[in-house]
This record gives sequence, C-alpha cells and structure tokens, in this order.
Amino acid sequence: MTSAEAIFRNPRMTRMTRIKKGLKGWVQVQVRSLFGDPRPGELSAVAVGDAAASGGAVPATAVPGAAKARAGACPAAARWLPLWALVALIGLAVGVRLARDWQLPLPFCWLRALTGIPCPACGCTRSLLAWAHLDPGSALRFNPLFFVGCLGVVAWATVWTLERITGIEWLPRLTRAAHRLPVRWILAGLATLNWLYLCRHLPK
Repeated sequence: MTSAEAIFRNPRMTRMTRIKKGLKGWVQVQVRSLFGDPRPGELSAVAVGDAAASGGAVPATAVPGAAKARAGACPAAARWLPLWALVALIGLAVGVRLARDWQLPLPFCWLRALTGIPCPACGCTRSLLAWAHLDPGSALRFNPLFFVGCLGVVAWATVWTLERITGIEWLPRLTRAAHRLPVRWILAGLATLNWLYLCRHLPK
C-alpha cells in the first residue's frame, strides 16, 4: 500500500485531516518543481491532493507511471537558469563600471567603516569592477571566493551551452557527483578562509 492510499484508508483520520495532508503534499511537490524534478514517489502527493479536493478515491496507478514519465524533465524556468545567471553577472559588472565612470555612489561596508574589520562580502564590488576592466588578477585579489564564484557561473553557462550543442547532458551528472560531497562544510571552510584572507590582505 502506498503512502497516498494509507492516508485515505486510515480509519482514524477525519475527512478534513485527509484533505489537509493531501493539499500539503501537493504544495510541497509544486514548490520542489520550481527547482527540479520531484523525487520518485512524491507524485503521489499530487494524486492525494486532487482526490482530497474532489472527495474521490486515490487512483491505484497514480504514482509509478507518472513518476517515470516525468523522470529527467526540467521546468522551463530552470532550463535557462545558467544563462540568466551569466547575464545577471555581466549586467552587475557593467553597472558597477558605469557607476564608477559617472561618479555615482557605490555600496560600501558599514562593518569595516565602523570597526575596520571586513565582512565576508567585502571586495565584491571592486572585484566586479576589475572584471569589467578585464583584470582577473585584481578581481582575485579583492575577493578570492567571489572570484571563484564568478568563474563557476561562467563554467555553468559554458557547460549548459555545450549541452545544447552536443545533446549530451553533463549538468545532471555533475549535480549527482556534487551531492556525494559535504558541500555545506566545504563552503563553510572556504568562506572562513576567504574572510581570514580579507582581514589580512584586502586593500583599504
């Protein structure tokens, strides 16, 4: 018996409880669909929500066939995310350069202004300005982690473009490989090292 069937066949649940659980599962699937495909078995929540709203029974074939049919599918918005990220990065770099050329005020760090200690994001604006002047050395010096992040966006968009040209899907493979690593701990360690570097070497 699937989890969806269990919800509707549990005699201890009132009708309102079943409806709430079904709708909750449906909402969770819709939220996850904005960022990628639902995991196997989660499509049952859609069937639960539909059945709960209409007062009908849960279809016996609600989950397996539909989940397999949608495996590997990607929401339309997510397909273009690497390109939009690259466009946004280029737009920010151009905007910072124009602001400097037109002598417009640029954001500054209140923490460093008040205490002399840089925040983890210090140097990002100057790094963007260096990118706008095609000076990667200075971009690296002002904020190494932000520099690596910019390279990551460019690499992401490049792989995305190669996928469209060759028809070979590389991003899903890279994503699965990344999930095997302790990404949060790695990012936390890099952020700490980057902040220590900024404290010692970031120019005034």
